Amino acid sequence: MDGGWVSDTSQGTGWWQASDGKWYAPGNVSADRLPAPPVKTTEKLGTKGCLMGFLGLALTVGVVMGIGWAGFAIDHALTGQARFWSKVELYKPTDSSHLYVSIDVKNIGSKAGVPSCQVEASSFDSSDYGVTTFTVRVPVDPGFYSHVAGLVIITNQGAEDVSSVTATC
Repeated sequence: MDGGWVSDTSQGTGWWQASDGKWYAPGNVSADRLPAPPVKTTEKLGTKGCLMGFLGLALTVGVVMGIGWAGFAIDHALTGQARFWSKVELYKPTDSSHLYVSIDVKNIGSKAGVPSCQVEASSFDSSDYGVTTFTVRVPVDPGFYSHVAGLVIITNQGAEDVSSVTATC
């Protein structure tokens, strides 16, 4: 979908629910590009027709479920991944050996996931440095952002000398 802004629940003002039951961001896909809802029909069937219909349905469900699980496994193994983009929003010393770091994280993949980001901080000459891992505590859906912040311990009491902070998620 355009921009990947789709959710199982409304995310606020302007979101709209399409015939597929999903919620779309304002300005996203127009309703004419979504599949039409299934047409419901009613028809009286005799005992034989009901039995044949039930057996046909059971066979269809079994085949579809088998194909669905196989497709899920292949998609998950080959392409269905959560991938994350990160941006250091802020870093500042809290004392001589601790650096407060704030990071924005966006899921740019096709599956929800829990990002874990390695944060590295160092001074210009690398004499003062620190490395730690920040983990977002809840899954981030594709196309959505999360925010994580924490402290990085800096060696040699050099938090004031840090000139570079990177986050890799």
